[in-house]
Amino acid sequence: MTRWERALYGGRLLPPQQQAELESLVSTATSQPIARTSATDPRGYGLGVAQLTDEELGTFWFYQGESLGFRALHAYFPDSGLIIAFGLNSGTADANDQSATLMKSVYDTLRANGLI
Repeated sequence: MTRWERALYGGRLLPPQQQAELESLVSTATSQPIARTSATDPRGYGLGVAQLTDEELGTFWFYQGESLGFRALHAYFPDSGLIIAFGLNSGTADANDQSATLMKSVYDTLRANGLI
């Protein structure tokens, strides 16, 4: 999954026009196109991917998906090149979902140990 994501965000997987379409964002707050997310408009969705700007994590691309009993999450941090990806056995997303918390914990651990 990380190899695919590195190729996707590195521009080696799609032709330039399709890459631009993939990364064209729509704000979840306003439903209007935006160039990128920001502290005042932190969430945007492209074609199958999303971008989030977080005070602690910065701006990053991510995907979270699920099927019966399985979840997948990957996040790409362009400033550092870091990719975090994992798959989990789980039920559907609900108020008890901790996958984003797990991703942030991995990020914080890597940062605390000087790896990013």
